[in-house]
Amino acid sequence: VSAYALAASRHMHQYGTTRRQLAEVAVAARGWARLNPEAFMRDPLSIDDVLKSRMVSDPLTVRDCCLVTDGGGAYVLVRSDRARDLPRKPVYLLGNATAVWNRQISSMPDLTVTSATQSGAEAYAMAGLSANDINLVQLYDAFTINTLLFLEDLGFCKKGEGGAFVEGGAIAPGGRLAVN
Repeated sequence: VSAYALAASRHMHQYGTTRRQLAEVAVAARGWARLNPEAFMRDPLSIDDVLKSRMVSDPLTVRDCCLVTDGGGAYVLVRSDRARDLPRKPVYLLGNATAVWNRQISSMPDLTVTSATQSGAEAYAMAGLSANDINLVQLYDAFTINTLLFLEDLGFCKKGEGGAFVEGGAIAPGGRLAVN
């Protein structure tokens, strides 16, 4: 938690990101969870609830940290000609990329820039798309700062503008971009 708290502190110092903006991420995530009958936590969560919750590692409170709910998932990939014959309409994979610059956040040369800058650009190029073409994004969101960093690094907003981008429920149900 403390390594991500350092990233959040750096982002706040460098770009003026606020605790309230980080709280917007937690509130949006809970908003989506409330729509899922199998979610672990579905009770209402407000920005004030996040801000007043127990501090874990300044500036991150317990509500800035995800639940321990690791799971698994899989995609079944088939050729497009085979997919046409299946009972459900296919979803086409247009681009995929992976970039790993460091083993852990504490090894990052700049705590506000992730390898998503590289993998996102490669995936977009492969797909012939940009962030402007996306209406749903699934991000690693272990801490509220992760969501801001990835939204910036994947081009949904400029570097340093993640906090402003999520304000007003922009990534919550009914917002301009569905996140997680």
